[in-house]
Amino acid sequence: MADQTSHTILTQGDKYYHEAKPSGGGVIPFANEPWRTEIQEAHKRDMALHQSVQEAQQRIKADGAPHILIALAGEDGETRAYLIGLIEQAGR
Repeated sequence: MADQTSHTILTQGDKYYHEAKPSGGGVIPFANEPWRTEIQEAHKRDMALHQSVQEAQQRIKADGAPHILIALAGEDGETRAYLIGLIEQAGR
């Protein structure tokens, strides 16, 4: 059996797709699946973490730190905490 070309599928339809079509008119209900909610919650956690890192970087930048320290603070949580600790000890 020869493979169907994309032109044949577009003009005549794909019999294999129509046979495997899910019930409900071919619509898959994504919103009711639990994994979707988990992905959205993980995205919210990632965004909150990203925002807190950016706030810390802005605080370090406002104190006049060199750009390399600001970049390191974005990559490493220990460096970020250390630099903020130094800023707080200095009373700024």
